[in-house]
Amino acid sequence: MFDAKKLKGDLSIRMSNKGDDIFALDGKKYNLEEKVLIITDENKPVSIAGVMGSEPSSCDENTTEMFLESAYFDSKYIANSGRRLNIQSDARYRFERGVDPSSVDKGIDLMTQLVLEICGGEVSEEVQAGQLHTKKKSIDFEYKKLEKIGGLKIDIGTQQNILKNLGFILKHNGNYCSLSVPSWRHDIHEEVDIVEELLRVNGYDKLEDEQIKIDSYSRKRILSYEEHRNRLISSALVKRGLYEAVTFSFISKKDAILYNLSDNFIELDNPISEELSIMRPSLLPNLLNKFVNNHNKGLKNKGLFEVGAIYLGENEDQQISCSAGIRSGQVLGRHWSSDNREVDIYDVKKDIFNILEALGLNIESVSLSTDKLPKWYHPGRAASINLGKIILGYFGELHPKYTDYYSIKFVSFELFNNKVP
Repeated sequence: MFDAKKLKGDLSIRMSNKGDDIFALDGKKYNLEEKVLIITDENKPVSIAGVMGSEPSSCDENTTEMFLESAYFDSKYIANSGRRLNIQSDARYRFERGVDPSSVDKGIDLMTQLVLEICGGEVSEEVQAGQLHTKKKSIDFEYKKLEKIGGLKIDIGTQQNILKNLGFILKHNGNYCSLSVPSWRHDIHEEVDIVEELLRVNGYDKLEDEQIKIDSYSRKRILSYEEHRNRLISSALVKRGLYEAVTFSFISKKDAILYNLSDNFIELDNPISEELSIMRPSLLPNLLNKFVNNHNKGLKNKGLFEVGAIYLGENEDQQISCSAGIRSGQVLGRHWSSDNREVDIYDVKKDIFNILEALGLNIESVSLSTDKLPKWYHPGRAASINLGKIILGYFGELHPKYTDYYSIKFVSFELFNNKVP
């Protein structure tokens, strides 16, 4: 929707060029660079197509002539524009997920009607440009597939009624039918999607539980080696009194600098937020931040651990399975029968040794070293655990600089799971 008097000449749609910019409706100026789909008049861009319009061409209380536009944009171009410019808008949300191509004509009629009802005025002639190159999707569906895939019997007549009410056009042929998919259903591609629709409308509560028959050999193959190893680690740490945490695989740039040895961190092009813009090079930052949050809310004597991936580079072999844990405060709660003590490096040493024992490693075969520790560990109260020349992990107190940073004294451990034989 544009103020027609603010436009110069006819509108056209094109890809942006280097040097194009726009002052958008969110009050920000965007340098469009290249390959962003835009709508322009003869002078300048007036809209980031399918994402956001411009402030200079927008309607206000002084508008007397309006130019209404109803368009259909290819979702990949809108997603590209939104990601490049990092703009979140309702228009982008809808267009990049796919809208109904047939809604263009309905949309212009509805907008015109609303303007006439609210503002009054006269309507000019409608002008159309471009052509839709969408194809109607058709799926051959066997009615018996519902029972084969979904495990539920529904008679053919009921299946047909459900599909017709959802907007599908059916051509019945015995045990099969040819389905014409409605233009607004971008999520329907194959038979399993039809089965899902039938189950959904019929009611998931009508599905019956069924015990899967698994022989002893198959039972051993349900979990992959990595999944089995991770469960052993989690079980060992839970028995040690730690609470499991599951955090984002992203951290802030500030934390990335604190916990990165090579300054080669992986920065996301389109992060959820500035606090989640870097792929984590360590599990510790998120655990420590969560612990501090809990501590500030009154939960002072607990430990956390996490089992997950860390990212030391962009290559696949630089994505490493890791486990880490932190402790702070007293070992036990207050009790009249015993004196308590603060957690120390021997608590986290026992944590990491318990993991190694749970994974079947002979503890007598490992050695400790205080050489080449990460910068976040205390130089005199931490150590690495080594198997020959292989560093399996680290444990110890955090460096005093980090203790001052968090205002809490921590002991922690890190283990590189995939280095344990």
